[in-house]
Amino acid sequence: MYRLGVSECTVRKEFKWNDKFTVEQGMEFFTSDGFLSFPECTARRPDGGYRTVFGPVFYHTGCVYGKSDNNSSCALTRQTAQRTSPGDLVDDHQLNVNQRDAVANSWTLKEVVNVVRARIERKFLEVDVGRLNDVYVEQEHSKRPERLLAREELKQRGWWQRAWACLDTDSVEGLVKPGEWAKFMKYPRLFVSLGKYSIMAAGAVMDRIKGCFGLITIAGCQCEFIKSPDKDSMSSVFDKLIFGKQAFYMAYFSDDSCIAINTSDGRRYTCNFDISSCDCSHTRWIFHLLELLVQDVHWLVEMIDWAVQQCKAPLVVRSRSGKRDHKVKLQPVDPVLYSGSVLTTVVNNCAQLLMYSVMVDRIRTTGPPKFAECRS
Repeated sequence: MYRLGVSECTVRKEFKWNDKFTVEQGMEFFTSDGFLSFPECTARRPDGGYRTVFGPVFYHTGCVYGKSDNNSSCALTRQTAQRTSPGDLVDDHQLNVNQRDAVANSWTLKEVVNVVRARIERKFLEVDVGRLNDVYVEQEHSKRPERLLAREELKQRGWWQRAWACLDTDSVEGLVKPGEWAKFMKYPRLFVSLGKYSIMAAGAVMDRIKGCFGLITIAGCQCEFIKSPDKDSMSSVFDKLIFGKQAFYMAYFSDDSCIAINTSDGRRYTCNFDISSCDCSHTRWIFHLLELLVQDVHWLVEMIDWAVQQCKAPLVVRSRSGKRDHKVKLQPVDPVLYSGSVLTTVVNNCAQLLMYSVMVDRIRTTGPPKFAECRS
């Protein structure tokens, strides 16, 4: 057992501003190419954090980034840097066009939306939101004490039936989350503080929505949301991936997924299929897709609208110097999936459904691909 102290990010990549934000305040703190650079000064509160690690001291692939101006600047680039694909085939503009066209034109997606939408309507028929939140609060969980305290205060304020109304939408503050494991040689994650009561804003409702994704079968092709990585679920998933008879199968949880394709030359192609940098991969069309799924439940529409408004809120990043004027304020052009949003899993799920639908469209149109085509 040993303690792993905090690190400074030394990763430097070619950076180009993606135009997803406009700078409302603090333009002087950005370099000419758009990288945030606060003036060098002594931090008001040096980060003395650490993680306790059980295992051999000579080998560990992770790190813990400390709270510092450098790390905040690197983390911000995950939101503001232009995205590119291998070979520069797809940039942010093309990604927006692709997602727009898929949402508008995919006939498989229309079938998928109808399936999930009907499940959500049935699942939330005559639901008592207050009772739903009570069950959520009473569950055994590491955050149960905070949930109990939030419930008491929300009830005193009369917000218990509409807990999502407490979400901060005027602005949100971005920071490097203390004590979070990070991948070696990757930028830190910019975590967004969503307000005092965000722990109760929509957790119970989101849990219920997640249960509506489940298994979907369209034209002999399946996608399946894996809510829990328990032994039985994982055994079933790997059976379907390796030995499945489906023309196409996708197993997913949030931004992580695996797919399997029965190819035209009689082989089974399988691969990992994650969403790269999911916190900046979703355009307004993915949020629109989520709105389509909940449109038959009026109070769900209101709740989702509040949560999306938070994803449109200005992002504030402050210098660790403590100087009041050392901060930047960025206004999103479209909704941004901030890390820490109550919508994270369901928005990622919507993106997975979109990719599933586009691939099924192709199989229905041109038939299954050859094995070699899957690898190209």
